[in-house]
Amino acid sequence: MGVLTNLSPDHLDRYASLDEYYADKALLFRNASERSRWVTNGDDPDAAKLAGGRPGAHERFSVAGRFADAWYDRVAGWLVVRGMPLIRRTDLHLLGDHNVGNALAAALSLPPETDRGSFAAGLQAFRALAHRLEPVREVNGVLWIDDSKSTTVASTLAAVNSVDRPVVLLLGGKDKGGDFAQLAEALRTSRGVIAYGDAGERVEGELKGRVALVREGHDFAAVIARARALARAGDAVVLSPACASFDMFASAEDRGRQFRALVEAL
Repeated sequence: MGVLTNLSPDHLDRYASLDEYYADKALLFRNASERSRWVTNGDDPDAAKLAGGRPGAHERFSVAGRFADAWYDRVAGWLVVRGMPLIRRTDLHLLGDHNVGNALAAALSLPPETDRGSFAAGLQAFRALAHRLEPVREVNGVLWIDDSKSTTVASTLAAVNSVDRPVVLLLGGKDKGGDFAQLAEALRTSRGVIAYGDAGERVEGELKGRVALVREGHDFAAVIARARALARAGDAVVLSPACASFDMFASAEDRGRQFRALVEAL
């Protein structure tokens, strides 16, 4: 049993090319046999290409359309699995379409004879994990969200698209070679971007003039203070750095814990 939720560029500071990185991901299939079961993202052409032709039974999930084994009926507001509604979107207490996709993938990973009611109850009870689009608190109408585990441009793009408020995005850290310009369109109507840490200069170079952007350095308290000054009631401040943490922190978890501590002190 294997699940491939998505493919996106990552660790390009360590890999010679994107093809080399994807080749490592393909190791998921190295022991494939006719007895294997695979769940893949029907909305991701790279994932489909990587999984194509592998031995075993294949099922696909989609949040973009209904031509999949599990899909999101956006009009009716239901997650549909193997032709049957499973759970209403409003009962899945996680931000973002990517988490809808994760729930669909999890459902397909279970055998068809699994008790659907028990699984649906589990989804309803599930809450955001620490540092993964985790709401911390709301202060004076501003929602502060910890997505410190986001260390790629693709995951930060998913985070920005998951928030239905104007966003102040905290973007930076140890550069992993991502293309920050890919965030420009999604951030066009944002409140602003605060570029910080080692990657701050490159973030500024790729986004300045395309989005509202200010620079900070390596003082995280100053980053939070600038975010507080920029945000307005009804906004969200989102720590979704698209970078590793090791320029300023011991780990992504440490970065998230320090973010929470500073927000709790506001």
